[in-house]
Amino acid sequence: MVKEFKGYYLPGSLEDVEKSLEIEERKLEDAVILVPRVNPEQIKKIVSGLKENREKISAMSAEEIADIYDNVSQKWKNNDYDKKKAALQYLPELTGLSPELIEYFQFRSIYKINNKTIKFLSDLKLNEDIFKDFVNIKPTDTYLRAYAGMFDKLNLKKYAENKKDIRLVTYITPSNVPGFIESLGIFLGNIVKASVLIKTPTVQPLFAPLFAESVSEASPILGETITVIPWKGGDEKIEDTIFRNSDVVSVVSGTDTALSVKQRIDRLNKEGYNIKGCYHGGKFGVDLIAGEMATREVAGLAAIDGIGYEGYMCASPAFGFFVEKGGKNSPEKFAEMMAEEGGKIAKAIPQRNYFKKLRDRKMAELIASDVDGCKIFTSPEQDFAVLYEPVPTLKSIGQNRLIRVMPVDRIEDIIPRFMPWKEYLQTAGIAIPDDRLLKIADKMGKVGFSNLRIVGTVPLPRLGEAWDGNFPVYEFYIPDSVHWVSINAGNMEKEITELHRLKEKLVDNGVFGLDDLVSMN
Repeated sequence: MVKEFKGYYLPGSLEDVEKSLEIEERKLEDAVILVPRVNPEQIKKIVSGLKENREKISAMSAEEIADIYDNVSQKWKNNDYDKKKAALQYLPELTGLSPELIEYFQFRSIYKINNKTIKFLSDLKLNEDIFKDFVNIKPTDTYLRAYAGMFDKLNLKKYAENKKDIRLVTYITPSNVPGFIESLGIFLGNIVKASVLIKTPTVQPLFAPLFAESVSEASPILGETITVIPWKGGDEKIEDTIFRNSDVVSVVSGTDTALSVKQRIDRLNKEGYNIKGCYHGGKFGVDLIAGEMATREVAGLAAIDGIGYEGYMCASPAFGFFVEKGGKNSPEKFAEMMAEEGGKIAKAIPQRNYFKKLRDRKMAELIASDVDGCKIFTSPEQDFAVLYEPVPTLKSIGQNRLIRVMPVDRIEDIIPRFMPWKEYLQTAGIAIPDDRLLKIADKMGKVGFSNLRIVGTVPLPRLGEAWDGNFPVYEFYIPDSVHWVSINAGNMEKEITELHRLKEKLVDNGVFGLDDLVSMN
């Protein structure tokens, strides 16, 4: 018997809408996804129903909502959970990513949706010291700083103290990080006690409905506040109805889509609507390795950063890995060690053929070009490659496990060169001694970086970090003119030691053989 999965989720109160949907069957290897075609009239009923259902959670406490999502997170940790098994079986077919990669990066991010973090985000209070220096945010194990002018500082205080009532949050989600943004959007909407409408990516309409069903299992009341539905992007009849009825519209997508939606939200706001737009377009990342930390242990963690989502996450170090000269190992030797360590990790987190072919094609181009001084290091089984370039360049081409390593005299020297890319900067993986970190972090924040993550954790967002220069939950309420920067490291050497220990266990036992990998980050 062919298994059927819904490529949508509607609460029980919208059963009449569900019955009226026109359904198309999308075939998988031994299953089908039922993908609906929604029309403007159905969308009107959906948004109206969600706004009514929102009243069902307005009286719920933050503790209740946190406990429910903690329960959902625990379910997804269980490898025998039926929805997780279905996701791991069919997401590889839909995305080209291996089950091990999906478990290690996507699902471990879901595991962090826990009681402690949700309680913190639902009652967020930040004092004015945040504008002066990096402040330790203990509930999320991060350091946070905000950059703003005097007017924006006053505005931040005003908006934080007088949060508007949010009834409906709409998320338009991307295909490059399958499932992560959908689950993030659902719970961020719920912790501000709003209903949530999720537009799934065309490539992968499977995961968000499964996650929404998990929430409904844990709490039928919260389940009534969620809808997951696909529609053709740019359909103004559908989208204008959704946007007009949304208090917040968050777009996580390519830059063109984000700009297009922004223009339409701006137009609607000029017509008298009050919609807060949150725009997360295409971004790129980098890894910065201090000479003192150019060790084999750090090379292995850096390889994890390059493997995450095959380099297509906004945080991925597509710009490359910049390694200081004069350290424990030369930048060229660091590149060689990365290739060796990357090969070990690739056995635990294998790459599927689609991305292998892309890497092989790019490697053939590089070999044919024969640039002076460049060297290509490959792992023994040719499943991870590192290009060493003696002259640093800024090109966002480090995907498909073909990694670029370049030397710099000092990390501080390369930072100003990113200024022309300011609008496209997001995350930097860092291996920098604590006594240098905060000064370098300040320089990076002023250039445009928003997330500094300890090497080995770049593709593993931590709830409570900045996001594209904004801050989760706060971005629903305040203007985007405040630039937020976060650091997810406290004691650099201690954390690198622990991350290396867990990386070794990953290599030895594989992704599904580790109980404590959730703590890694």
